[in-house]
Amino acid sequence: MNDPRYRLLAVAALSGAAFISVAGAIGAALWWFVCSNRTLPSGRTVLYLGVTVLLAAAATAVSGGDGVQYLVRISAVLLVAAYAYASQRDGDLFDLGAWIGARVGLPAVGFDLGLTAELTLGSLEAAADDLSQIRLAVEQKRLPLLPRWFAVGAALLHVELRRGRELAGLIALRGYAGGGVHVPHFAPTLAERLATGVAISVLLFAILGPRDIFILSL
Repeated sequence: MNDPRYRLLAVAALSGAAFISVAGAIGAALWWFVCSNRTLPSGRTVLYLGVTVLLAAAATAVSGGDGVQYLVRISAVLLVAAYAYASQRDGDLFDLGAWIGARVGLPAVGFDLGLTAELTLGSLEAAADDLSQIRLAVEQKRLPLLPRWFAVGAALLHVELRRGRELAGLIALRGYAGGGVHVPHFAPTLAERLATGVAISVLLFAILGPRDIFILSL
């Protein structure tokens, strides 16, 4: 989806459906398979997340909970999150914040929140790149495990603090003192509207339909 409004609504509906019931989680996974581009993170990320979810599900089952239901629900949530992350484009959060602010009669607040969210996301992406480079540099020094973690954390903190100061100085230099005017333009397609409608239907089904499914009996 190119329209961040419909994307946000669809992601919120599917996430809520996955948390409400197993049926909603299955519906969310089917939505991801049919209505999205089925983009997943890197293989290493999928492996780490998969192992983590499996261990958490096993711990839930051992402690007396329903580990299968936990596995299905969290897996569906992670699929929806992967779709949301892969569909994110530069400027989406800024546009969305400005649009919501204008809708509720607080355009300056929406402008600030959208700008803050956009800068935060950009900083996180830059931090991920910095982390990979810092880890490579530290691994070449062949440090022990604990000193290696400390070196990576200290270097990453230093880089991000320096980037934050530079960004704050740049914004102040351009005269930004809070608030502003931004009028985003959206052009949702029929496919986006239909996909969002299906996501809302999945949420309604999760609310009104069966709350629990005994998957092991299938």
